[in-house]
Amino acid sequence: MKAGHARWLLAAVFVLGVALRLTGFDRGFDGDSFHTFHPDEETVARAALELASPLDPPLTAYGLLPLYLARGAFIVAGVSSGDLESDPWPAYRALRLLAVILSGAAMVGVFLLSRRLFDEATAVLAALFLAVVPVAVQQGHFYTVDAVFLLCVTTSLYALARVEGVGTWRSGAIVGFCVGLAAATRLNGLLLLPVAVASLWLPRGRMTSEMRRDALIHPLVTIGTALAVVVVLQPYLVVSPELMWRDESSDDFWFSARIASGERLRLWSLYDWDTIPYLHHVIALLPLGIGWPLTLAVLGGVALSTSRWRSRQGALLLWSALFFLVMGGLHTKHVRYLLPLLPALLPLAAVVCRRYGRLAVAGVGLFTVFYGTAFARIYLATDSRIEAARWLATNVPAGAAIGLETGGFSLRRLVDPRVHDVHDIDAGTPFHLRGHLSCGAAAHHLADGLRDVAYVAVVDVNRHAQVTAAPDLLPATASFYRALRDERLGYSRVGHFRTTPGLAGIHLDDAGGEPSFLGYDHPAVSIYQRQAGAGTALNRWRDGVAGGTCPDEWIVEAVARAAAGDIDGAFDSVNRVRAGERAAQTGLLMEADLHRQRGDQTADEAAFRRYQEGYFGADEAHLIPWATSLTLTRAGAPDLALTGLMAGLFHVQRQPTPSHIRRAMTRSYHKAADLLQESGQPRHASRAREMAAQLEGVAGL
Repeated sequence: MKAGHARWLLAAVFVLGVALRLTGFDRGFDGDSFHTFHPDEETVARAALELASPLDPPLTAYGLLPLYLARGAFIVAGVSSGDLESDPWPAYRALRLLAVILSGAAMVGVFLLSRRLFDEATAVLAALFLAVVPVAVQQGHFYTVDAVFLLCVTTSLYALARVEGVGTWRSGAIVGFCVGLAAATRLNGLLLLPVAVASLWLPRGRMTSEMRRDALIHPLVTIGTALAVVVVLQPYLVVSPELMWRDESSDDFWFSARIASGERLRLWSLYDWDTIPYLHHVIALLPLGIGWPLTLAVLGGVALSTSRWRSRQGALLLWSALFFLVMGGLHTKHVRYLLPLLPALLPLAAVVCRRYGRLAVAGVGLFTVFYGTAFARIYLATDSRIEAARWLATNVPAGAAIGLETGGFSLRRLVDPRVHDVHDIDAGTPFHLRGHLSCGAAAHHLADGLRDVAYVAVVDVNRHAQVTAAPDLLPATASFYRALRDERLGYSRVGHFRTTPGLAGIHLDDAGGEPSFLGYDHPAVSIYQRQAGAGTALNRWRDGVAGGTCPDEWIVEAVARAAAGDIDGAFDSVNRVRAGERAAQTGLLMEADLHRQRGDQTADEAAFRRYQEGYFGADEAHLIPWATSLTLTRAGAPDLALTGLMAGLFHVQRQPTPSHIRRAMTRSYHKAADLLQESGQPRHASRAREMAAQLEGVAGL
C-alpha cells in the first residue's frame, strides 16, 4: 500500500471513529436536566473536583492521572465544584470531549503500532477495528479511567516496538515513562513492566559484550523511570501507603480488589456468580464487545502469532497473556475490562484477516463496521430510563405511590419525589442480611414493600439480571423478580422501553448480555401497574417461597422441637440452619437459647457472643435486630424475636452510632412491633415499641 493511500485511509478511519463517538454526544438530557448513567463517569468527575492534594486523594481504586486530566478539562471549561449539582452538563461535556480525544488518539496509536510491527495495510485495518468495535465506541462516549488506560497501553506498546536492538538509555526511559502513566491510571498497568523487560532482554542475534551489558542496564532504566513516574503522580503511595489498604467503600483500592476477586460480594457482582473464569470472556464478553467475526479473527491471530513467534511481536502476545491471566480469573467480569487488550489483539486479528485474503478482510471488516455503526445509533435515541420517567410523569396521578429500585442503573433520580410517593424496591436488604433473614422473611420484606404501591418500574440490568443469576444465594429475591416479570404478583406490565443496536432495519438483539454493557446506555425498562387482587397475589407468592436451599423448614422445626422439650432434636435442626448461608447468624442466636435451656451458661454466652460479632463489618448492621426478629416471629418464636431486638439495643448502648442510623434502626423496631401485633402477640409488640423508645432516647450518640 502506498504511503499516501495509507494516510488517506487512516484519515477516513479516524473521521469514522470520531463520528461514532460524537453520535448522541449530549445524550442524557431530560428536559432541562442532564443525567449520566455511567456510575464510574460520575465517580471520576466528583473525585476530580474533590482532589485537594495528591497526598490524600478522594479515591485509591483508580490512579490519579485520570483525575489530573479531568481537573485540567474542568479548569479549561470553567467548571467549579458546585456545578455538578446545579448544572452538570458543562462538566460532563468537557469530560466527554476529552474522552473522544483520548479515544481518537488510541486509534492513531494502534495504526502506528501495527505499521511498526507489520505493514501499512495491516495498520489501517487494525485502526479500523478499534474505531468501530462497540466496546471502544461505548467507552469513547464516557470519560472514565478506561479511555485513559487504553491510550496509555497503546502508547507503551508502541514505544516498546520502536526500540531497536537492546535500545538506548533514552528509549528505555521513554518506555518506562509510558508504563508509569499506565500504572498511574490503573495499578495493573505495572504488568507492562515484565513485558518491557522481557522484550528488552530477549536475544536478538549475535550480541557483543557491550550489547549484553546494555541489555541488562536498559531494562533497569525502564523499571526505575516507570516507578518514578508512578511515585511523582501518586506520592501517597510512599508518604501514606496505608491508604491502599483502606477498606471502607468502593472508592478504596482494597475494597474494590476484594469485590473484583469475589471475596466481598455485591449485588451488581452476582451476575458472575456461575460464570466460568477465562472462558466466559472468550465465549460471551468478547463477542458482545467486538462481534463474533472479529472474535474468531482475534483467536486466529493469537494462534498464528504463537506458532510463528517473532520477538518484535512477542510483546503483544506477552501483554495479552499477562493481562488476561490476571483479569480473566477475577470474579467480576465486564466487557470494558477487555478494552486494554485491544491494542495488542486487533493488529493480530488484522494479520490473520489479510493472510486469508480479501474475502476475510471484507467479511470481518464489513460486519464489524456494521455492528459498530448499529451500536452507535442507540445514542440517537432517548435513553429508555428517560422515556420511562416521562411516561410515569404523564400517566401516573400525582401523589400515587411508585416503587423504584436503588442501584447504579435505576431511574430513581428521574422521578420527582415531590410529585409522586416514591417507595423502595429493596433488593439490597435481603442480600446484605441473608445471614439473618430466612427465605420467608425476605419474601415478607419484599411483599411488604409493595403494600401501597400503585406502579412499579424496574430496569432489567439493575437488579433482575443479577439476582436471577444467583437464585441459590437469594431464592426469595430471585423469585420476586421472576414473579413480577411473569405478572404473578398482581401487577400487569403497562409500559416497556428499550433501544437495541440497529441499522437499515436490521437489529442486533443483545438482551441478556453483560449488565453493565447494557446498563450504561441501552437497558430495558418495564413499568407495572397494580391490579385488583394484588394483595392476595402478593400473599400467595410470599407464603409459597420456601424449599430448595431455604432454611425455613429447619427453623420452624427447631422452634417446635424446643417448645416440645426435644432439645437434642432442636439442636439437630439448628445445626442444619447453621450449615447454610441464609439465616445462619440467626441460627447462632437460636443455638444460644438452646444452651440456655440446657443450663449451659458458658456455651450460651459463647454462641451469643458469636452472634453479636456478626454486627461488626456487616452491611446494614443496624437492621440485623429487625431481620432476626422478622425471621423468628414468622417461625413462631416471639420470645426469641424479642431477644434479637434486645441484643440490638444492647449493642447500640455500647457502640457509637450516628443519629441517622439510630433513627433508621428505631423505625425498624416499630416494623418488628407491627409484625408481632399482627401475629397475635400484643405483649411482645408492646415490649418492642418500648425498645424503640429507648433507642430514640439513647444519650451520647
